[in-house]
Amino acid sequence: MNIDCANPEFHIPHKPYYLRKTQNALEEIRSVTNNLKNIPVYFKTLEVELHSHDKANKIYGQLDAPANLAVIDEVNGVSGFCLKQIIQEALIDFIWFHSETSQYLFWGPSKERVIDAMNRIRRRIIKCVKQYNDNKGLKEPAPHPDLILKCKVICETPPPALECCWMNKTCGSPSPPPPLCRSISVAHYRDPDYYSEDEE
Repeated sequence: MNIDCANPEFHIPHKPYYLRKTQNALEEIRSVTNNLKNIPVYFKTLEVELHSHDKANKIYGQLDAPANLAVIDEVNGVSGFCLKQIIQEALIDFIWFHSETSQYLFWGPSKERVIDAMNRIRRRIIKCVKQYNDNKGLKEPAPHPDLILKCKVICETPPPALECCWMNKTCGSPSPPPPLCRSISVAHYRDPDYYSEDEE
């Protein structure tokens, strides 16, 4: 699969990444998370961790996400579980998927760690886009061969020819009596009790 896909639905982030220094990491995180109200429970200590003066100098990074929501959900994981895992593995402060701009935002202590986290997200996007396209290309499973043969026999067999005749009997009724029908395989006979003695 060509990862330089022009389709924004399956956009793969390009390198080099956008990075910059920031001394306002906490305020930036507040601005995109509704003052920290939208972050998962396991990040509730983030405010305390970023509030100290020695942690003021941070590196900020961002990369564009694909527009396909199914791919984004797969990249993020349930309740952002995969983002949390990457934060822990790359040893950075925070990753946020900003749905309004469809971007991943990163804050970390150093350029190297933020780039590591961005690379992990980028690899995950590539994997999820490829997986999505592979699954989308799958056809419906073929029916069982026995079922195909049975359907073929039923569909190609002509219906039985019916030979219907009226009984030579006058019954006083304006409508004719029910027919005596005989098919190729099964004979259907009129019930002799269908007519009463009075009709004969």
